[in-house]
Amino acid sequence: MSSGEPDYPGSDDIPDRIVENDSRLEHFADANDRWEEVPERLAEDWDSMAKLIAYYESMWRDDVRDFPEAPFGVLSEDGVWNEMGRFYESVKEIALTADRIVREYEADNDPEVDPGTTPTDEETSDGIAPGTDAAIIDEP
Repeated sequence: MSSGEPDYPGSDDIPDRIVENDSRLEHFADANDRWEEVPERLAEDWDSMAKLIAYYESMWRDDVRDFPEAPFGVLSEDGVWNEMGRFYESVKEIALTADRIVREYEADNDPEVDPGTTPTDEETSDGIAPGTDAAIIDEP
């Protein structure tokens, strides 16, 4: 990726759209590095939340009763409940947003919607594009 600095012949004639989109590409190279970590981090956070839920649904009431003056946020009913709810709502919002983005991306790259695109090898089964019939050509 370039820095956008004019350092080659004709660089003064580069349209702004190239510079702007080069900047977008650089942004998404960095963004993709961050996004690649999200599934693992989300799974780790869910494991931790599941343990908190298990505690909240088991020994939590006993601890609140036995240690009423202990200065721990986990002994606050609203604190635990609110964070469980925030996590749940955030995950739902992430799922909805991710689903929308996947649908939009796939619609933009679907050969039936955009005939200019060609299925990749992963999108084909046995080398036959989805929606096409296999034909055996009997050459003489």
